[in-house]
Amino acid sequence: MEINESIFFPIWEEGEKYDYPMAFDFRPGVHAYIHEKDEAARAVVMVPGGAYKLVSPTESWSVGRKYYEAGYNVFIVRYTTNLFKTDPLYDLPLRELAKAISIIRREHVRYKTDPGKITVLGFSAGAHLAASLLVHHNDVGSDARPDAGILAYPVITAMEGAHQESFQALLGMDIYERKDEEAARLLRYYSLENWVDEDTPPVFLWHTVTDELVPCANSIIFEEKLRQKGIMHALHLYSQGPHGLSSADEEWADRVSEDTWCIEQVKEAYEGVAGTKPGVSKAMILDAKVCYEDHVTKERGDRMPYKEVSAWIRDSMAFLDNVFDRK
Repeated sequence: MEINESIFFPIWEEGEKYDYPMAFDFRPGVHAYIHEKDEAARAVVMVPGGAYKLVSPTESWSVGRKYYEAGYNVFIVRYTTNLFKTDPLYDLPLRELAKAISIIRREHVRYKTDPGKITVLGFSAGAHLAASLLVHHNDVGSDARPDAGILAYPVITAMEGAHQESFQALLGMDIYERKDEEAARLLRYYSLENWVDEDTPPVFLWHTVTDELVPCANSIIFEEKLRQKGIMHALHLYSQGPHGLSSADEEWADRVSEDTWCIEQVKEAYEGVAGTKPGVSKAMILDAKVCYEDHVTKERGDRMPYKEVSAWIRDSMAFLDNVFDRK
């Protein structure tokens, strides 16, 4: 299938305030891949992971292309991240994702998208962001509610067994040392299992049971809450595979369809910090530079495909068929 060039649109429009201290020249936005046919298509709004420190190129077009080829319009969100964990993000990424979905829904004719069939798809910390919108959409805009969610090896809880690095970037390096009421409130608010209710959209979750970084207990605890509230959902636990498998197929292993624009925010951050050095060590700046260069050169390294796990894309599409055919 011929792939149309992506369309980029900013999340914060001209005149709207955007002043994240460590943004430098970065501005959040969305890359959209739109089918030319006049018929309104389903949409997948993708939220790559990266521990709220970066937007991972490995969880972008390598997956989005599969949905595009199945007829979906694909929107990949590049949201604000906190590479050096110096300035907490708080609700900024959540507001950005909500704004992106609101724009897509409001401009559905322009983007040839069915406004009632918008799925948010997140990976790891990006899945935490996606799930935050699934359960907290009423806090960020009435038109920001996704119609379904897909959560790939999601970070869910900020409590016991949490992926603390993600929450340190989101809420501050000292969030787990603080004993004040505000810290407790934040940890509870971003422990998403606490907020599943009858208005939570249908959810497809998947994880590997051998995930060493974000334990599959995150998906299991969320599934339990979905089941208790009677929310349509599916949970797929695969027998093996490390964290961050993305599509888990040969294309992912060979790194042939990564969006290198995802990693430009890292370059903006380390170059900006190198010029001002606001409390960031030379070693951290060098690590960021190496991270950027690794994704730009895109060498395969020790990646291998996981055939069992790669079935999740097919299964998620079948789940969405079930969700939207019931409407």
